Amino acid sequence: GGPAFVGVAEAPLAAGARMHLAAARAVGAAPRLWSRWRRATLLPRLRCRAPEAPAALSAVATGRRSAWRILLVVVYIICDISVYVVGDRATHGYTTQTVLFSSAFISMCVGLVASAVRRGSRGVRDCVDVGNVLRLLPVSASFGLSMLCMLMAFQSFDGAFIKLLGQMKLPLTAVFSAVLLGRRYTAVQWQLIFLICVACTSFTALKMSSVTVGSVSIVGLVCVTAWVLFNVLATLFSERAFKEAQALPFMTLMTNLRIGELLAMTVTLAFVPGFHVRHFFRGWDFSTVMVLATLVGDAWLSALMVKQLSSVTTKISKCCSLVVLYAAALASGKQPFVVSQALGAFMIVEATALFATVSLQGDAPAQAEAPRQDGEERSAKQPQPLTP
Repeated sequence: GGPAFVGVAEAPLAAGARMHLAAARAVGAAPRLWSRWRRATLLPRLRCRAPEAPAALSAVATGRRSAWRILLVVVYIICDISVYVVGDRATHGYTTQTVLFSSAFISMCVGLVASAVRRGSRGVRDCVDVGNVLRLLPVSASFGLSMLCMLMAFQSFDGAFIKLLGQMKLPLTAVFSAVLLGRRYTAVQWQLIFLICVACTSFTALKMSSVTVGSVSIVGLVCVTAWVLFNVLATLFSERAFKEAQALPFMTLMTNLRIGELLAMTVTLAFVPGFHVRHFFRGWDFSTVMVLATLVGDAWLSALMVKQLSSVTTKISKCCSLVVLYAAALASGKQPFVVSQALGAFMIVEATALFATVSLQGDAPAQAEAPRQDGEERSAKQPQPLTP
């Protein structure tokens, strides 16, 4: 009876030990089970909410960027109008090349000081680097040659006819930007670009009905054509230089361009008959200083427009300045109200508004798609939750 009793007594003890061991294991595994459950349930909910923050930030950034661009366009139109108004009222006893030389010199000094403040000695070295200046010298020379050809065209045609032919810069800028820069426009945008060009041409022809061409000069036509082509090419290549992935800072590029323009204006001054350095400021007065100030502002704002927007938008903004000048002339009583001119001005405004609307509608899907794709990429990179 002894061995049987011992076996019966040990059975409850063994069962109790096993229960105690199982309870200890359950208590020890509880933290691990809680951690797995948290990763499986709570973290996925938080991760689902994470992409909403970049989307909200992107919307705010897009709104600020749009507001900044609208302000830039408004200020640019005002500056372009001031160039016209001040230049029309200024005396013309000065040598034109001296004003252009002074404008480039002041812009160069502003760029050097700004680069020194922001980047120190390295910024100044980049501004005066011979390689950087030579790389952008064709662009600077194109700007200089465009101004020179325009001045030579005044010997054959009057300003109204030259301004009339200058409206061709808008369609040429659009065509060359598509060919040289690979910019894509929709069929509606192409139609609106040419509609703006036709509206500006008709408005200018109606407003300046006293255009006198006289005998057609082959040399004059060549100068006008060269002025338009050089201006368009210089604007497009400067846009590519500003928007390159490995481009230098904006201040550095502006200084490089102005140094090249200084060299180009020096060459043109050498061909001015009877010009001497001691007569540099001959014929200058307060109105000349105002012309110089508007040219400096126009140079920097034009560069900002090309960098932040595009060359086509810059030319369209110049078209809008014609309408603003016409409205100011009507308000001041200097221009009589003519129905055909008013309709042409309204056509320019309407076509420009349509172009801006179509461009914004085309950019909206891309801006909305970017945050969603960014959120999907972030979610794909995150580790998958562990199953309990």
